[in-house]
Amino acid sequence: MERGWGNETLFVNIESGWTRPNQAQLQPNLSRMPDDTMVHIARGVDDMTVDACYSVHHQQVYSGLPDEHVLYIELQSDLYGFPRLVGSHYLPTDSVHDRLADYGVYRRIAAQADWVFARTQGDTNTESFAYDHLTDGELLRSMGEWSDGTPVLPLLVYEDALNTEPKFAYCETFEGVL
Repeated sequence: MERGWGNETLFVNIESGWTRPNQAQLQPNLSRMPDDTMVHIARGVDDMTVDACYSVHHQQVYSGLPDEHVLYIELQSDLYGFPRLVGSHYLPTDSVHDRLADYGVYRRIAAQADWVFARTQGDTNTESFAYDHLTDGELLRSMGEWSDGTPVLPLLVYEDALNTEPKFAYCETFEGVL
């Protein structure tokens, strides 16, 4: 932001986030974030590489933004059909694109790009359409259906995971280094 980038619109996307520096001189200067900032912090529920607490604590870094603009998103594994959909650490970079990757990762990234670009062009229709895919609701959560019509398990979306979700209570005393 010191270079003049992202001064009007900013989207921060963290996939399977891990640690960040704790040295004072390396802390982000969030005071320059524009009003139109959105954050997605996404992690597969079966990520055996990085604990959920890292992502839950990353969400707290952006607590100065509106809750609906800072979402912690869990990509659920769904073992109902074939191929199995597994929310692993490698999902965002795996060469195999299944519905979990296409809907849970790449659809969000496409909407993020659409939202940012539409804002630079004054395209309010595309901006609104993309925004609806980036905030908590059916358009974000829905993962489609299996071939027999059974719904694929939806994305789980949290606006303040650390303070509102009992399953993340252990993160209060998490020993990992942030």
